[in-house]
Amino acid sequence: MKGGCSARKLAQTIREEVLQKSVERVANRSRYYSPLRELEKERCLSAAKLKADSRIRYLENRYWSPARGYVYYSPLRESLYSPHRESINSIHRESIGSQLRESLNNPLRESLHRIRERELLRESVLADSKYKVSSALKSTAEKSYGSYRKSHISYRNDRDLYSSYRADRELSPVNQSKMIVNLNDAIYDNKILEDKRVGLALRYDFCLHELFSMMDINKSGHVSLTEFERFSLDYGVALSIEDLSVIIDRYDKDRDGMLSFVEFSEIFLPKNDEYRRTMLDRVERSIFNFYDYTILTQTHIKDLLRTIVTVEDNFECNKIKLSDGRILSSDEIFRFLDKHRTGYVTLYEFTQALNEAGVYCSDVDCKTLFEQFDKNKDGIITFEEFHSPAK
Repeated sequence: MKGGCSARKLAQTIREEVLQKSVERVANRSRYYSPLRELEKERCLSAAKLKADSRIRYLENRYWSPARGYVYYSPLRESLYSPHRESINSIHRESIGSQLRESLNNPLRESLHRIRERELLRESVLADSKYKVSSALKSTAEKSYGSYRKSHISYRNDRDLYSSYRADRELSPVNQSKMIVNLNDAIYDNKILEDKRVGLALRYDFCLHELFSMMDINKSGHVSLTEFERFSLDYGVALSIEDLSVIIDRYDKDRDGMLSFVEFSEIFLPKNDEYRRTMLDRVERSIFNFYDYTILTQTHIKDLLRTIVTVEDNFECNKIKLSDGRILSSDEIFRFLDKHRTGYVTLYEFTQALNEAGVYCSDVDCKTLFEQFDKNKDGIITFEEFHSPAK
């Protein structure tokens, strides 16, 4: 043989190569049909079967009732769909029906009935106590303030009493929004007026005593409407007698038709204590004529007087918009302001009601707004002062 290779050795080599290829074919065939692959295939088939069973149960229980839901979530219901469901017979179905019958008459249901009866009894007792307290309040109000509120609260039964009680203390969203818009506008106007007072307080040549002496022509210690009108005409303030009447009516606390020095000072004094003290303690500069003031001080005085008239006019417009001239709307808002059911509104009630309605302002602004409503300056707001008919 070539290369020293014998026939026997060549045959052995060929046999080894054939055996190796057959082993490789068997190995490849076992790789594609291994036991692990069969197990994985069985697992996928079982998962798909479970998913199909759960879908069938969902479709059967889609339109459920309380009793149907009870059966579905019971262990017996689950056992019906277990792999051993062939062993479940009619005895199980009878046991399910007996469980349903027992659930309709179980002790827990009876205890819930007793709890509900106690709640109803408690509500009736509370309603009876509210009725007694409100009856006592009603008799006290009738003795003190007459029968002003008789037409507003009905004492026929507990339900009418509770509804009227809530109605008197609640505000409709429409009236609440009107209160917020119009009263905030009035507060803003008062802030503008306050800024003008502060600007006048910073004028070094302005003194309240000297200005009061210029207006008090008769030297009577009071400024009348006639003297105020003469001052306006002489120095070009450009205010009519109606405008001057508005100013006097706003600051005349004793209602005598004239302004004393204290009432006259409230026209020009700021609410801030520091500026107020500065104006009251200012030394006189021997100014006896209005034109002796500087041009800027004259402008500040005229502008302040005109702003007071504008603020009062705007307040009357906002007051009309508050209820649109309707008595029912004014009555609802007034009942909301009258927390103590006295027939009038005090400053404390007014402040509390504004905070509840969402009109947030300082105590000084609230007091100023209260004084604008209080026309006769007696410290309270009556319904006649609060309501403005449409013009």
